[in-house]
Amino acid sequence: MAPTLWEFPRTLQSVQLVGNVVLHMAIAVLAWGPRLWKRILAGCLALYFTVEFLQYVGLEGVAVTNDLLLNMLGAVTGIVLGTLLLRVLRSGEPHARPSTSSPGRNTDRRKQTSRRGGNTAGLPFVEYPMRSSRFRLVRSMPIVPVLLAGACAGLTGGRGEGGGIDHPRGPNDLVLQVHSGGGFVPIVWHLRELPLFSLYGDGRVITQGPQSAIYPPPALPSLVERRVSDEGIQAILQAAQDAGLRGSDRQLEVLEATDLPTTTFMVVADGQRHRTSVYGLGEFSESAPAAEREARQRLFEFQSQLLDLESWLPQGSVSRDRPHEYERLSLFIVPTSESGGLGGTEDQSGPTRKDWPLPGPLSAFGKPLPKTPDIRCGMVQGPELREVLAAAGEANLETIWRSEKEVHLIAFRPLLLAEPACPT
Repeated sequence: MAPTLWEFPRTLQSVQLVGNVVLHMAIAVLAWGPRLWKRILAGCLALYFTVEFLQYVGLEGVAVTNDLLLNMLGAVTGIVLGTLLLRVLRSGEPHARPSTSSPGRNTDRRKQTSRRGGNTAGLPFVEYPMRSSRFRLVRSMPIVPVLLAGACAGLTGGRGEGGGIDHPRGPNDLVLQVHSGGGFVPIVWHLRELPLFSLYGDGRVITQGPQSAIYPPPALPSLVERRVSDEGIQAILQAAQDAGLRGSDRQLEVLEATDLPTTTFMVVADGQRHRTSVYGLGEFSESAPAAEREARQRLFEFQSQLLDLESWLPQGSVSRDRPHEYERLSLFIVPTSESGGLGGTEDQSGPTRKDWPLPGPLSAFGKPLPKTPDIRCGMVQGPELREVLAAAGEANLETIWRSEKEVHLIAFRPLLLAEPACPT
């Protein structure tokens, strides 16, 4: 069962609650000012609560997390305390009372008033102190930077000492990724390789979807995504540390077999980036040191855990998966012949053929790769992406693409969050 709000470490509770309280105290102080500030900050506050709710509850049924409860509690407390603070500040101001100035000053002011056409002869000049809410707001503004500084200290970054494993929080920040590639396969397979598992700072997890058992496989790879709560992220990072993914980078390469893929684990936690690469993960060599055999076993089990999160993460910490809708697609253009193919199909009719849907020749698409200049790489997005997806949805990995009397193979590779379009 997931821990309750009060089972969190005390340091984390204090940081989150204090940060949210001071932030919303500042919002309350500003919101009680002029009408424009009220409208702007009321909209910002509504947007904030909406984002917080969607981030921590999610659209896929993730249970309400402790972080959401802490943020909501801090927000309500901060708004109440900020409102009370303003009432205290206002209660200390004197009410507007008439005051009669000295005779000399009255005479001067009567003269100034008489110039405007008023008849003030013999009447004392009466002053009324101004009670401007804008003036009170300006007078209280020096405390706002202090409040915002405290809020930022409590809301930025991951969990610190006593609160779990610190990790990046941005939606495009990688926290953990597992990639397997290489081995003795055609170049087109290398070009379309995707990570097996990618975890980002906001809890989004992207993995490869169900793979077709037919050959040749579809041209477009399958990707799925889900959401993991912060509690689930902490469990994953703890499992990564238990598997040895911390400290200095490592390479486990002692294996007699050849032409096997290499699996790379990358973890960003506690302010450090760790990388471990394993040649032939899942294979074991009796000639390897005992420590390396044990490390291989732990990493193999950890990879299996990542591909089956529901079986071991706390209940309610991971959502159901859904297709990942990517917004960018890399295309690798590989020259071929009319016969084409990768040599694995048993279809006597040969590979299918399709026309390139976009204007311009494929031979000029994108830029040549630095290490293999005969292969070109480019990216499509927006309206062009929709056209390419419609055409590629009916193609497979061996489809020959015709463009201005030339033929090419195309490796379609969806781009994950913040990935560069082409390798450098």
